[in-house]
Amino acid sequence: MKRLIAAVLLSAVPLGAVAEDWTLLKGSDVTNALNARHLVYESGATQDFGEDGSTRYTGGGPTMGQWRVRDDQYCSVWPPAGTWTCYDVERSADGKSLRFTGPGGDQSVGLYDR
Repeated sequence: MKRLIAAVLLSAVPLGAVAEDWTLLKGSDVTNALNARHLVYESGATQDFGEDGSTRYTGGGPTMGQWRVRDDQYCSVWPPAGTWTCYDVERSADGKSLRFTGPGGDQSVGLYDR
């Protein structure tokens, strides 16, 4: 009977929730995941993360900003705004994607391109 209940409960979980596992990154793992890397987002936009703390986002025109890791989160600032915004960073189980979750719960997924 217990196996039947478990099977029914598992079948009620959406397949996407089971198929994709994400690991929350912290500290130096966030730095290592981003440093000198290039991501392509679902929208087709791209982002490069320089070792010097620079970041370049292209999607409707290139934009230059700065990035750093603070309190286990990726943080960025995009001039002319002077406010830093920080995001949790998770790595997909296959290691090919990063998911960023902002302060309001908004998420974006970037795929390593190189």
